[in-house]
Amino acid sequence: MTYLLRPATEIDFNIIHEWLLEQARNRLESSLYCNWNLTKKVYKRGSLLAFVSSDTGRPHAYMWDDFGVVEVMHSKRGEGIGKMMVEEALKLLVERNIAAVGIHAAPISSKGFWIKMGAEFYTDDRGFIAISKKLDLPTDGKRVDVILRLFKQAMLYNEPHLAHKTIQFDAVCKDGVVYLGERVGIYHKNKLWEGDAGIEILVDGSQVYFGKVKYGNSVGIERDSRRTSFYIDKINQTR
Repeated sequence: MTYLLRPATEIDFNIIHEWLLEQARNRLESSLYCNWNLTKKVYKRGSLLAFVSSDTGRPHAYMWDDFGVVEVMHSKRGEGIGKMMVEEALKLLVERNIAAVGIHAAPISSKGFWIKMGAEFYTDDRGFIAISKKLDLPTDGKRVDVILRLFKQAMLYNEPHLAHKTIQFDAVCKDGVVYLGERVGIYHKNKLWEGDAGIEILVDGSQVYFGKVKYGNSVGIERDSRRTSFYIDKINQTR
């Protein structure tokens, strides 16, 4: 069976309401019918996505486009539908130039699912997915080694500078610009970084930048289209 992820139509919306209401009547604890009034508002502003079966034309799952709610029809669970829907939604975010998305594992039993989808958690139930995007590399540049070290804010001012996370990969340098083969998304939530996120960028062992992520535009750190996260596609060494 194949599925299509699309903005929910009025028919989709009504069908989703029907099966959510039935699940609530059956007292299924994992049903998110309790959020229906919020889901209705999400639908009215055009931000509700339906995952529709190509065989029946009926939605078997739905989600808010900011990932605030993700739910699969109870009778369809265990078929990989949630995984397929989230993967398609992540592709949409790449097209919208969104670098990371916040995750709330509610109920907490959904945490395992989100970890499998690539989420990193900074509290028991709050996390994020940094959204991967493959990038083209120049064919006539020089191969270089890039290390990115991410810090909580306090570590920018305390020695030793203990990194929260270190990312290392090959890249290509051409005309003073280092091109990455894959986008680096940085979820910028104060609770995660205990303030502003910090970053150190090293190219072949030489420091290109050390400071707050939000001040790194000159070296190639960009805000995404939602302006809630940052990303790096390339590094400018000649700023």
